[in-house]
Amino acid sequence: YTAFFRLASPGWCDSPRAAALTHLALKVLEDELAEDGYLADVAGLHYATAPEGMTGLEVKVDGFSHKLPLLAARLFGALAGAAFPRANWGPVQEALARKYRNTCMQVPKHANYQRLYALCRHASHWSTVQPHVEGAQLADVCEHVKRALASCHLEVFVHGNMDGSEARALAQAAADALGPGCTLPASARTRDVCVQLPQGREVLHVQQARNLEEEECCVEVYYQIAAAGPASARERVLLDLVDQVVQEPAYNVLRTQEQLGYTVHTGTRLTHGVLGLCVVVVSAR
Repeated sequence: YTAFFRLASPGWCDSPRAAALTHLALKVLEDELAEDGYLADVAGLHYATAPEGMTGLEVKVDGFSHKLPLLAARLFGALAGAAFPRANWGPVQEALARKYRNTCMQVPKHANYQRLYALCRHASHWSTVQPHVEGAQLADVCEHVKRALASCHLEVFVHGNMDGSEARALAQAAADALGPGCTLPASARTRDVCVQLPQGREVLHVQQARNLEEEECCVEVYYQIAAAGPASARERVLLDLVDQVVQEPAYNVLRTQEQLGYTVHTGTRLTHGVLGLCVVVVSAR
C-alpha cells in the first residue's frame, strides 16, 4: 500500500531563506538515509520527499505493508533528530545549488513555472531562494528543522489493504517520532491560495528567457475556470471533455495550418484547488 504524509508548519516556507533550508533539509535527509533507502528498496519499499508549496513538505512511502511502518518511523525519527551525522553536506549543498542555477533553463518549463508563480498568492521565487541555498550551513538546516517541528501538524492518507486501526497506528507512530511539537491544530495550517484572475479581462505576462541566446519561445494561454471543491466533479469531467474536444483542432490549426510552432498541446490544470485549461505553443523565434 501507499502512505502519504504531509507535514505542515508555519516555519517551513514562510520566507526565501526558510524555503531554502527546508529544501536542503529534505536533501540532507535523503543522503543521511541513503543506506537505509537502498536496503528498503531491495526489500520492496520505497520513499520520496518533496517540498509542498507553502504547506510544508510531503513524504510518500509505499511497498509491503508489514515493513512500511518501520521505514516511516526511520524517516521521521531521522528528521526529528535534526543532526544528520552521516550526511555529506558539501556535495548535497552543491547538487541542490546546481539544480537551482539550472532551474527554468528550458523555455517551456520556464513558462509553466512563471504561470504557477503568478497564480500562487504566497510563494518565494526560485531566484530569491537560490542565494540562501548557496550560503547556508548544516547547522542552519538543523536549527531550522527543530524550529519547524516545534509546532507542526501531520496529515496522513493511506491507500491500500490496511484497515482503519492500522492506519491510525501508522499515523500515531509517525507523530510520536516527530516529537511533542506535532500538535498544531488543522485550522492553523498554512494553505496555498490561488490568485483569482479578473473575469472577462486578459492578463498578459511577458518574461525573457534565462538564456539570452535561446532561440525558442513559448506562449502559454491559461483559462481559469472554477474552484474544484467536493461538489465540482461534474465541472472536472466537463473540462476533461473540453480538453479532449479541442486537442486535435488546436494541433491541426496552430501547428499544421498556421505553423505557429513545432510543439502544440492543450491540457487541464488544477492549481491549488482551481480548475483551468492551458494551450501551449513552442516555436523558434
